[in-house]
Amino acid sequence: RSSDLCLDVSENKLERLPDEISGLSSLTDLLASQNLIELLPDGVGKLKKLSILKVDLNRLIQLTEAIGECESLTELILTENQLLTLPKSIGKLKKLSNFNIDRNKLMSLPEEIGRA
Repeated sequence: RSSDLCLDVSENKLERLPDEISGLSSLTDLLASQNLIELLPDGVGKLKKLSILKVDLNRLIQLTEAIGECESLTELILTENQLLTLPKSIGKLKKLSNFNIDRNKLMSLPEEIGRA
């Protein structure tokens, strides 16, 4: 795992992650807990090696459809945000074993979630 890359920007005051994050092609862990993030950039979908994504305790109002392109995701932590819906693409995350979405504002779950 020497080529693995972990980016930890937890406990800051970030309102967004730059779309240029998509250039970190060897990124496996993206830890952005406890910030002020409202949206994840579509570029996150280019992170094909991303295994762990933690964006809990933020202000996410929606999750980009591009999340479905993160085919290596095993852990997706979205606890305590402002999410009203989830994208249909969530059903593409076949390797997901830990998906936390408690303490949000979800009104429904996409039927695609059963295909993950």
